[in-house]
Amino acid sequence: MKTKKLIALTVSALMATTAFAPSAFAAPKNVNVNKTFAISNISFNDVDDVPWAKNSIANMAQKGILKGYGNGIFQPNKPVTQLEAIIMSLRVTGEEVEAISYKEMIENGSKNFKFKDLVSSWAQGYVELALDEEIIDEEDVKNLNSAAKRYEVAKYMVRALDLEDEAIESMDEDIDFEDADSIPEGYEGYVYIAVDRGIMKGYPNGMFLPNKPVTRAEMSVLLERIDEDGNIIDDDSDIDDTEKYEGEVVSIDSDKITLSIDDEDETFDIDEDVEVIFEDDAEGDIDDIEEGDEVEITVNEDEDVIKIEVDDELEELDAYNGRVLAIDEDEVTLLVGSNEKTYDIDEDVEIIFEDDEDGTVDDVIKGDRVKIYVDEDDMVVKIELSRELEDFDYYDGEVDAVDEDEITIIDGSTERTFDVDNNVQVFFNDDEMGDVEDIDTGDDVELIVDEDDEVVTIIVDKDL
Repeated sequence: MKTKKLIALTVSALMATTAFAPSAFAAPKNVNVNKTFAISNISFNDVDDVPWAKNSIANMAQKGILKGYGNGIFQPNKPVTQLEAIIMSLRVTGEEVEAISYKEMIENGSKNFKFKDLVSSWAQGYVELALDEEIIDEEDVKNLNSAAKRYEVAKYMVRALDLEDEAIESMDEDIDFEDADSIPEGYEGYVYIAVDRGIMKGYPNGMFLPNKPVTRAEMSVLLERIDEDGNIIDDDSDIDDTEKYEGEVVSIDSDKITLSIDDEDETFDIDEDVEVIFEDDAEGDIDDIEEGDEVEITVNEDEDVIKIEVDDELEELDAYNGRVLAIDEDEVTLLVGSNEKTYDIDEDVEIIFEDDEDGTVDDVIKGDRVKIYVDEDDMVVKIELSRELEDFDYYDGEVDAVDEDEITIIDGSTERTFDVDNNVQVFFNDDEMGDVEDIDTGDDVELIVDEDDEVVTIIVDKDL
């Protein structure tokens, strides 16, 4: 492989385009591809879910190195194909013009390209040059439209940066990742050099994830690690002025997280655009984090948490909406549609009310509308309620008088009268639901009364 001059600014428009098409990747003959064009007022409206890459995307777009899909669309989570990765590797090493000349030679017949049936005409120059430069092998040509995985990008970039010899010499080096055994045979040296030189980085959970496809957002960060002089910048250029902390979650809600760090509790504000990543590289949210989880947080210069990495896999939960028919500390029975379903309750169940207050099983009453989350063992691990947390009083007695606005009961020797809430729920034996007009004088009832002394639930000891 011949030595190539590293000129990072030749990446111009390398992520460009609405689709892989000739107009997207062919550089006009009168354009110097080694020149950076300052472009102002560039913004994308779909990059908020990748806060860790927003600066890289913006910087590359501002320099004219990256482009979007028009109408403010960047598609940061779209995987890069192997063909795109190959073209990027050529552009980052200053060989855009040569790739275009290869295309012209193929078109006029002065250069033979034997893969015309596999590669569109506009891309043939890039592929032929990559073959000549030994950036790719002939076997790679068969999979150009597949998503480029991390180990493949490592090979393309290392070869394009003329580090092939070092990669070959490093095939037997120890790779300090927990999933190093997952790197395909023959690619170990490329991954080792890519990481050692700072071209690519692992994940905070100690994994490299070699088989994970590389996204456009990730590629923007990778490319930004090569500066204007072609030097690899070995730092976290995607996150500026940040600090990281590791600890066990003591408490967490949508606004704050408290960690136990070296036996001391420390509380941090959570940014509204916080990114939550689990061990299996799955994206979650704040509600998926539990007390006791081991996490690493990234805190920005404003001391807000912008990223939480959880040292555990994201558990997929089944969710059900229904009305509570019965509940105690061990199980809950819901009316789901027209069906009754009973679930066991985990002893560490999380109870969340509408005002984001934490409660207990005792705070859930018959008739509550809830959403429950059930784990793979069919245990309820979280219950969300559609009302605010409040205290209730409970009264048993015999109905002395009742109408739609008021009910009077005899509780022992005490007469009690309460207003009836407009949305009162009336339950009969066998969990049948009825109306206030179905209640008769003399019926034994249990009243659940809210803080305004209004009856919100009436449980009648008779069949409807």
